[in-house]
This record gives sequence, structure tokens and C-alpha cells, in this order.
Amino acid sequence: MQDCLDALAYVKANAASWGLDPARMIMYGESAGGHLATITAYQSNDPAVKGVVNIYGPSEIEYYWNNLRGGFPDPYIIMAVKNATTSANLRAISCSTYITSTSPPIVSFQGTWDTIVPYQLNVEFHRKLNEANVPNSLFLIPHYQHTMCESFSWYKYNF
Repeated sequence: MQDCLDALAYVKANAASWGLDPARMIMYGESAGGHLATITAYQSNDPAVKGVVNIYGPSEIEYYWNNLRGGFPDPYIIMAVKNATTSANLRAISCSTYITSTSPPIVSFQGTWDTIVPYQLNVEFHRKLNEANVPNSLFLIPHYQHTMCESFSWYKYNF
């Protein structure tokens, strides 16, 4: 996590020289990157992070361990929880641990046929966001698997 927080600080420190506004940032990631983008935005509690886009990232590691493990052999999740099976460690790598009333808005996309990251993780995460009144949207895409971005027709064309 520290690497991600350091990367956020680095981008903010250099944003102006790249023609970017360091006070208006969006975190984005797919799969493990979606988890890292979300947990970085929420753990940092940085007001410059104005939003998060999570594409099928495993947001609720503790929920996964307690309710769904065994049916989803995602190596990223297994790696994350292999040495972190205490409740405190599982909470530390779960995005909802860092939800506050000032957390940035988030939009998540998840395929309902994802066999790597169960869509229930994001359903649970967005339930907790709703409880905290954090603006959010969860788009469950029927019949899409984990690599759903490759399935979108626009993704297949070179513009």
C-alpha cells in the first residue's frame, strides 16, 4: 500500500509540470489495480482525489474470506489473504475499512459471470458506501466475465 500512497504523492507533486491539476485527480484500475486504486483513494483520504473508477477489483477481502473463499481461486486474493488471515489483517486490506463521510465518489463495473473476482464483493462494498452516504454507482453487467473490457466491441478496434 505504501507504494501506492507514494505514487499518489509523486503524481500530485509533479502534476503541474505535466499540465495536470494536482487538486483534481481520479483513481482508476482494473482487477488488482481496481482494488489498489480504491484502497489508495480511501486510505489516503486526500481531498485531491475526486473520484474512483473500479473495474472488477476485489474490494472486500474480509467479506471474501469469511463468505466466499473456496469457490473463486483468484491468485491475487489468495496471495493477499494467505498471510493475512486474522480479522485485523483482512480488514486492513478491505476497502470498506477506510470509508468515511468524505470518501470520494466511486463507480464500479463488475461482470456477473466473473469467476475470478466474485461480484458479491462489490455488492457488499457498495452497500457499505450507501450506509455511509458516499456517492456511488455499481454496474453489474450480466453474463460478463473478469476480462469484460476485452469483450466490449469498442475495445477491439484500434482508433
